[in-house]
Amino acid sequence: MLRVVPGGTFSHLTVFKPATGRARADRLHVYLEGDGIPWLTPELPSPDPTPREPLMFDAMRRDPATALYLGRPCHYVGTHEPPCSPLAWTHRRYSPAAVDSLERALRALLVKRNIRQLVFFGHSGGGTLAALLAPRFDQSRAVVTLAANLDVAAWARTRGFSPLDGSLDPATQPALSHRLLQWHLVGERDTTVPPDVTRRYAEGQSAATITSYPSFDHRCCWLDLWPELPAAVDAALDAAPRVVR
Repeated sequence: MLRVVPGGTFSHLTVFKPATGRARADRLHVYLEGDGIPWLTPELPSPDPTPREPLMFDAMRRDPATALYLGRPCHYVGTHEPPCSPLAWTHRRYSPAAVDSLERALRALLVKRNIRQLVFFGHSGGGTLAALLAPRFDQSRAVVTLAANLDVAAWARTRGFSPLDGSLDPATQPALSHRLLQWHLVGERDTTVPPDVTRRYAEGQSAATITSYPSFDHRCCWLDLWPELPAAVDAALDAAPRVVR
């Protein structure tokens, strides 16, 4: 089911997919896309950040669980109206306004749905947003990131980029709860988000697991992990001791 959901500041394209087979209906897998196309050249912002090849949408379609593709600000919905402007998908791509809007959109989608657990999956900058969104929901149980720039400042320095002024940085936020399952996956051939950026973030977390894939880069070959990866996350959650919140 496709809907455009207002988040207060931005509008978000969303696609909801019910569970198939024996997947539990009260656990929602939330998928967040990468940054798309923020720049055309190092000096010229893109007129539209919408990704041409939405990796996480393809991953969501392969997932038999109850799943939601939560579109990022200004992706797919047009950029002709404020607050969409190049700043929104360049320096402020992880801004408080962006995270607040994603939170409101997700809360609106949860109304009247019996969702008791949330599992966030994010690729690249979508993983950054997953780490920022998860602590805002009592239902959060896991954060799974792929090639994610979780230490935004370190990533910008490593790549020689200007700082993302106006963006939140997961590495400077309070550590996520030790009760939250964290799996951070890196590709050793990734030059867009070098693996050490993710490892540096994980060092500041109490319960983060890093898994390295020697032959993977920033885009290849993450889809090969579906549907086994989300199934493994679900199995780990089902096996974990029950926590009363």
